[in-house]
Formats: sequence, C-alpha cells, structure tokens
Amino acid sequence: MKHPFFGLIAAGLIAATMTACAPTPAPGTITCGGGSGTLDVSPAVTPEPRPITYSLSGPSSTANCTDGTGTGITGARLDSLAVIFPSLSCFVVVGTAGSGPAVIRWSDGTSSAVTATATLESAYGGTLELGITDGHFAGTTGTAPFLATPDEGSCFEGGITRESIRVGDFTLANP
Repeated sequence: MKHPFFGLIAAGLIAATMTACAPTPAPGTITCGGGSGTLDVSPAVTPEPRPITYSLSGPSSTANCTDGTGTGITGARLDSLAVIFPSLSCFVVVGTAGSGPAVIRWSDGTSSAVTATATLESAYGGTLELGITDGHFAGTTGTAPFLATPDEGSCFEGGITRESIRVGDFTLANP
C-alpha cells in the first residue's frame, strides 16, 4: 500500500528525544518518556526512490525515566542516531524499514550502544525499535511510536532535507 509522503519519517528515529513523564515500569525494566528532536535528511527525499539517511542533529533533550532495575537512572537522551532506509521516496510503502546505530546517554553519565530500527506505518509515522547492544542495560529492547514532519524542503520542490520527530514513551526490558 502506498501513501504520499510529504514529510518523511525517520527513524530517528529512533529515538530522537524524550521529555515527558515516564510511566511506572515493571520490576527489572526501565521506562522513559517521549519527546522531540531534529533529523537531517541526506540526500533529500524526492519522488525518486534511493537510499536515504536520517541523522539526529545534535543530542536530543533529556527524558525523564523511571528505573525498575534499581540502578537509579532518572533520565536519558540520544547523543547520536543514524538510520538508513535502503530505498525511500515521497511515496511511502507501509512496512518499509531502515536501521542504524545510536547512542543513549544515561543520567549517571554512562552510555549504551544501540541498534535502532524504524518501520514506517503511514506517511508521517511508524514504530521505532531500540536494541541495546553494549553498555548500560545491554541485551534489553523496547519500542515506541514516532511521528515526523518536514521542517525544510518540499517533496516535489527540491526534496525534504530536515524533519522534526516526536517519539512516544518506551520501556526497555529483556526479550
């Protein structure tokens, strides 16, 4: 199923920022609130399908976290994110996915290496899956909804080069 895509969603995805209050986590999990950030898009998204990279433009804002693991984490932010879609255009195919590396910085100063996967569910939104591969909470995974809208450029007038992203709450748990 194809949808016109006037503001590409990125993965960023993934995890752009987190600023809302976090819900109460289950024991052994950590839950962080959602938020917003800015993604640079390269090359610009146009009607022509091609590989597209979404990169977080600077660190995200800090999210409030509720730690059910006992480590005392109270917040987190994304320090970096780069999600690559192998083929993307202004006409989104639902289910299209892109992935790439990210780094989460925790309130205690430690960080985690992350594999982020963004799956498009509409022209402006989708699901972001985070898998912690190294560092704090290694081995945990979580998902969050996201919504991205264009900030700079137009799909049919030179392409979209920058987007705003909002990411919902996520909980990291062992699979």
